[in-house]
Amino acid sequence: MTRLKDFGNFFQRVKLMAYDLSEFMGDIVALVDKRWAGIHDIEHLANAFSLPTPEIKVRFYQDLKRMFRLFPLGVFSDEEQRQNLLQMCQNAIDMAIESEEEELSELD
Repeated sequence: MTRLKDFGNFFQRVKLMAYDLSEFMGDIVALVDKRWAGIHDIEHLANAFSLPTPEIKVRFYQDLKRMFRLFPLGVFSDEEQRQNLLQMCQNAIDMAIESEEEELSELD
């Protein structure tokens, strides 16, 4: 039940965006089917939503990583593929945090 609630919360936030939910799910399925996802694949999802600030991107990437972590292991071809996807999400989080910090330092 908790997993369904987590997915529901994530999709509730997603559907408020301009990006169509069915397009988003299609991109998620394509990403999970991809053997070696790169950070550009993760960033593509955020770019499709036209997220306005690095802070919002950080939250988006965190939610995305949480969602992938909740997927059953059988969805992935193997554990290595799953770990790669989670690592790419973490890399995107780290880059968005760096961008947010740069933005804040420019304001000082």
